[in-house]
Amino acid sequence: MKTILLSAAALAITVASPALASSYTYGANNDGFATYPVTANVADFCKLGTVSASAGTHTSVDGSFSTGDANVHVALQDSNDQAQAWNQTLSIDNSICNRAFKITLSSDNGSLKNPAGRPRGDQGQNFINAVNYSVSVAFGGVSSHAVAASDLHTGGQSILTGDATVGSLTVQLNGNAVANGYLLAGTFSDTLRMTMMPNI
Repeated sequence: MKTILLSAAALAITVASPALASSYTYGANNDGFATYPVTANVADFCKLGTVSASAGTHTSVDGSFSTGDANVHVALQDSNDQAQAWNQTLSIDNSICNRAFKITLSSDNGSLKNPAGRPRGDQGQNFINAVNYSVSVAFGGVSSHAVAASDLHTGGQSILTGDATVGSLTVQLNGNAVANGYLLAGTFSDTLRMTMMPNI
C-alpha cells in the first residue's frame, strides 16, 4: 500500500514540474515546435452614403441622393431683383472612411455665376453676374470652418481631416444677401465637388 502511494505521488510530481517537462533537448535536425503567423491586409475604404435629410431657406433639393449627390436649387432673386440670403444643409448618412480621412472641396465657377457678361461702361457697376457663397463640412465629431467658394475655384482645398469614422456627414451651404447691385437675367450656377479620401 505504501509503495503504491509513493509511486502515485512521484508521478504527480513528475507531470506537474515544468523543470522536468522542459528538460528534453532536441537534436540539430529535430524541432518539435512550430509557429503560424496569421495576417490579413485590409484596403483603404472611403464612401459617401445617402442624402437622407435636408433643410434650408430659399432652397430646394432633388437628385439621386444615393452616393451623396444632390441638386440644390436656390431662389436667389428677391422682390427688388437683388440677391437674398439663403442656406442649405445636407445630411449624408452611412458615410465611412476606415482610416484617417481628409475631405477636399472644389468649385467649378468659384461662385454662383451667370455666364452673361455685365454691361459695359457705367451701367456695369449696377449689375451682378456672380454671387459668392460659403461651405462648411462636419464628420466624425470634427467640423471645418466656412470656406468661400471663391477660395475653392483654383485647385480646390482640403478643409477637414479626422480619424476613421462611420456616420452622418453634414454639408452646410450659406449665401449672404447682396444689395449693391441688381441681378442680371439668366442662370446663376456652380458645381461644388467634394472628395473624401484616406489621409495619406
